[in-house]
Amino acid sequence: MKILVVSPDHPYPPNHGGRVDIWNRILLLSELNCIVDIVITTPKTTLTTDEESEFRRQVRNVTFCERKKKLLPFLLGIPYQVSSRASLKKFESPETYDYIILESEATSEILKSPTIKGAKKLLRVHNNESTYYKSLFKTTNSKIKKLYYLYESVTYRRHSERTKLLADKILHISNDELLAETITNRNKSIFLPPYINFHELKEIKKSTSHKVVYVGNLFTANNLNGLQWFVDFVHPMFKNSDYELIIAGNTRGNPTPITNMNQPNITFIDSPKDLRDIYEEASVFIIPLLEGAGVKLRAINAISEGIAIVATSTGIEGLGLENQTHYLLGDTPEAFYKSITDLLNSEDKRTKLAKNAQQHMINNLDSRKILSIILQQPKHECSC
Repeated sequence: MKILVVSPDHPYPPNHGGRVDIWNRILLLSELNCIVDIVITTPKTTLTTDEESEFRRQVRNVTFCERKKKLLPFLLGIPYQVSSRASLKKFESPETYDYIILESEATSEILKSPTIKGAKKLLRVHNNESTYYKSLFKTTNSKIKKLYYLYESVTYRRHSERTKLLADKILHISNDELLAETITNRNKSIFLPPYINFHELKEIKKSTSHKVVYVGNLFTANNLNGLQWFVDFVHPMFKNSDYELIIAGNTRGNPTPITNMNQPNITFIDSPKDLRDIYEEASVFIIPLLEGAGVKLRAINAISEGIAIVATSTGIEGLGLENQTHYLLGDTPEAFYKSITDLLNSEDKRTKLAKNAQQHMINNLDSRKILSIILQQPKHECSC
């Protein structure tokens, strides 16, 4: 079976959420004996020899369609994330594909290419793009960025609906967002969680430390605002305690927002190459997001590592996890502080939550099984 993946970013190395989801799906397709070609809408990326070798071991043909900056689409009501990838319309290939996987609505222009006729179209919805840009609009302080985010939020509302109508199947990463679909789209929507290798789930951590860990990118407004909220309102509550906060993530070369959060008992690790030691020492993993959309892959990573989670409602949405059973909720500073304290003071509670969360993933988030069923469907049944 031949599959064409159309990616808005180079999926390798898989060093942040979106890349991880795309790359793990490519690995899964390879395990299912599919032939995978990929179109990437970034300039040709320079990988190390080992990285290139691993990448090409999973992917047969690679095509780069670079993005271009154009002002006209701003006048036509097309999302910039889409219009800047207009070169996808010119994609040519002699191959006949069984399926084409659009990794987000941003890659929809490839549907105008005459060379992909006949392929069944699977749209991967990483999050509600309109809601996502609306949340960025709310959290940024830059007037220019506010205008841009507002434009993307408004135009994506219509564009996403048009793209979903063209798709044969809509593969939602978030079950919550699937349930919010229109009746027409829901009939062809499937909950496809991120790929999790259940053989690599770690044993539940038995850490005796009081280290609380935050791992996530440190350049988007949503992440920074949520982290600032935690540092300003939750962190100071830990008085006369051996509690320590570890903040680890990629700043894209701008650590200023993080250095402004400098307080006692906070350790900052910029762009760690390996998270194993950080996870190993963690007793609690926090996700203090106030705005956002879609599934937060860091939650899956923490569960896979056997770490108990404290999160806001936004930080844990989309996976079907239940408060007090799989994680502890903290939507106010006081509730967040109490949840962390309860876990730091009870290894039994940490262990129970982490075990329950891992079992929930095994029972409900088997993307290998779901994707296998999708690809095994007779072609005439794929279009609903």
